Amino acid sequence: MKEMREKERQQSKTTLLVVMILLLIIVIAGSIIVFLLTKEPESEAVQKIGMEAGIVTNEGDLTDLELNEPFSFTTLYDRDIYITNGKDATCYIGNSDSNYYEDMYIHIYLNDENDELSDEIYVSKVIPRGSHIESFTAKRELAPGDYRGTLIHSCLDEAGNLMGDTPVIVEIHVTE
Repeated sequence: MKEMREKERQQSKTTLLVVMILLLIIVIAGSIIVFLLTKEPESEAVQKIGMEAGIVTNEGDLTDLELNEPFSFTTLYDRDIYITNGKDATCYIGNSDSNYYEDMYIHIYLNDENDELSDEIYVSKVIPRGSHIESFTAKRELAPGDYRGTLIHSCLDEAGNLMGDTPVIVEIHVTE
């Protein structure tokens, strides 16, 4: 009789443990579902523009990035820059609102025949986290044609100190 009661208690404990584990799994699954359903979709600009995070390629998916991690940052940019009248550029270059560091700035260079930095054509002012630029004026007039260039994005800490920068290749198209 005593053995039977002990066996029933053991079964009750095992059943209770299984029920608790199932409840925990349900709570975790529910939390994940709520997170996914309430997560804001990326803006249309983010969806159509290339992304760069540290050394992740332009085609990288923003959802795969560790957001708000030190030394990880995302620059949203259009790979093609269009310049008219030799100096007036149209582009999209943004500082993602998911970045750990608040501010960034960019340099844009023309590349030489060896694809090395050659001629700086633009340096931005600080671009705060969550903002972007859509145009700029080149430092000098460029002749019509297609150029390879390098966009270097640089992150700044709260004190304005350079924390890191990453270059990416861009195509620069100049028309009259």
